[in-house]
Amino acid sequence: SSMPDDQLFELADSGQLRNPQKLAAEVDRMLDDPRSSNFVEQFSDQWLDLAGMNRVAVNPEYYPTFRDELKPHMQRETQQFFNEVLRNDLSALAFLDSDFAMLNQPMAEHYSLTGPRGIEFERVALTTDQHRGGLLTQASILLTNSTGEDSHAILRGVWIRKRLLGDPPAPPPPNVPNLDQQSPNVASLPLKEQLKEHRENEACARCHRGIDPW
Repeated sequence: SSMPDDQLFELADSGQLRNPQKLAAEVDRMLDDPRSSNFVEQFSDQWLDLAGMNRVAVNPEYYPTFRDELKPHMQRETQQFFNEVLRNDLSALAFLDSDFAMLNQPMAEHYSLTGPRGIEFERVALTTDQHRGGLLTQASILLTNSTGEDSHAILRGVWIRKRLLGDPPAPPPPNVPNLDQQSPNVASLPLKEQLKEHRENEACARCHRGIDPW
């Protein structure tokens, strides 16, 4: 996330960066540089749309104990998780599921997990009954893809296709109405039934067939 240093310029000018071994060594050198933390933060924020948390206001009537001061810790958790996968050259499948989480005390308490007793993030091993592995379980992702009152399956499905699969769905057709959440007939239905009703409209169904299963 800055200009190349003198060594990189010299290797580029001499054509040595075309050598795979030399290129790999330079990548490792750049990752070892403290400035690579800028890349970790900026790349993970852009790739995963972590700024989306700030677009969602948590409804205090639903979550009276939630405080906005936790949001930076949520963002940092995801950045630190990406950092752990990157620096240890872990499988990309860890983004889907992992046997560890990156936690500090505020986030461990938020998840009701035993973890660090300080503000710094640490790698914490997860047991099979602690379903907190991977990105999809992290508070930053869950909050971004919610209404601030409840989870939002369609937002999550679109996020998965766009951010994890690189296969964003087409924009919805114009003039397609949203579900009327104020209608007692709709609001009283379980979420899956609400989605089923939405798919009764063929204009909606074409898109939702590629979103809802995720």
